[in-house]
Amino acid sequence: FGDDDRNVRVGLSYDQFERTITAFDNSAAWRDFVFANITDAELANFLRPGPSGFITADFAGFFNATNYQQFFDSAPEANTSQSVGAASGGVNEDNFAAYVEVNGDTEVWERTLRFNAGVRYIDTDQEISGPVTFGGVREIQRLDSQYDEWLPSFNASWEVVDDVLLRVASSRTLTRPNPRSMLPATTFSDPSAEIADQGNPNLAPYLSTNVDLGIEWYTGGEGLVALSLFNKRVSGYTFQGINVRPFRDLGIPFESLAPGQQAALNANGGLDAPVNVRQQVNADATLDIQGWEFIWIQPLDFVLDGLGFMGNYTDIDLEATGQDAAQLAGNLFGISPVLWNATVYWEKDAFAARLSYNWAEGAAQRALGNNESGLNYAQYFGVDRGQLDFSASYTMEWLPSQPQITLNVINITDEPLENYLAFRNVPGETYDPGRTILLGVRGSF
Repeated sequence: FGDDDRNVRVGLSYDQFERTITAFDNSAAWRDFVFANITDAELANFLRPGPSGFITADFAGFFNATNYQQFFDSAPEANTSQSVGAASGGVNEDNFAAYVEVNGDTEVWERTLRFNAGVRYIDTDQEISGPVTFGGVREIQRLDSQYDEWLPSFNASWEVVDDVLLRVASSRTLTRPNPRSMLPATTFSDPSAEIADQGNPNLAPYLSTNVDLGIEWYTGGEGLVALSLFNKRVSGYTFQGINVRPFRDLGIPFESLAPGQQAALNANGGLDAPVNVRQQVNADATLDIQGWEFIWIQPLDFVLDGLGFMGNYTDIDLEATGQDAAQLAGNLFGISPVLWNATVYWEKDAFAARLSYNWAEGAAQRALGNNESGLNYAQYFGVDRGQLDFSASYTMEWLPSQPQITLNVINITDEPLENYLAFRNVPGETYDPGRTILLGVRGSF
């Protein structure tokens, strides 16, 4: 309702999400057949030379000799597939939403202030189902849940002086949990029989209150210098909780385990052996995410027509407070505290080229409590890494479809990906992705 500059918008939406996973598993029966019919001496008959001096297996021959396809085709339904770790279960979700939004502008000290403000209401009904086994009896467990939230938002930009904008934004957002983390089944694929993973049907979405403040200076053409500050307060963030429970309480048949798992359990107390059960839970804590970002885009046409550079620097700080703060802090991973990138570009008529460098400070890569290398509370951290890339394209404008020739060189300096375990002098993993060169032609017909 209204015109392009000042209006009120309203809307309704409804969507339904449904996902069902049925796991089949016959790995224990096939494994027993292999051990009973293939001797150690016969294993050499299924080995083949592989690339770069490595040894590979004649999988087709081995599968034929062990009736693999027969076991595969007759696999029964299971709570989980021990071979791939997938849990059986289903998620059925109905979502209703409505919103109202006001857009407008006004004058403040003879300068234009543009704004929009609104609120969104969401209502979700959810059913989680999956098989569980108690006392040797397999049954389907179902859990119904419902939640609704009001999610307001506000954005404004004010031209404080010519070509300089001050921006402010505030909002409340909701993030739903991963449906796979909510399936009630338990998976137990750890070879050392020390860790199990269990779904949590009671997972709730987490909420975030967000505030952003920024200033932008448009210097002419594509030129921009911008600084933004941001803060997010997240409540109910999910993390990987760990509870120690005896194996007998997991509802997993002992005979379905691999021989190595059975031996490990027997050596550690049999059915009463303690197992670390990992489960996603909502934290009784608040996560503060705050930081700043600087952007600079600068054309250099006065040096060479079409030449320019752009750069970006981001600094992020995470802090958890509350009863579960320590556990939550140990589950914050994959977020580099400092990132920056710089690009030199040249774009002229049909030709374009870019040389970019991206750098990220090392950060935790996995959550605590994963029994890394037998150390339950050790954690993997990535090593600081920078990567240099090049891309270029040429458009053949004289042809009818104007096809484009592209060249991409990724990781020019052949930088590896490395991590370490807890301490910098304890090397973890090294992956060498190599240098990749891609030459292509792109067009439409």
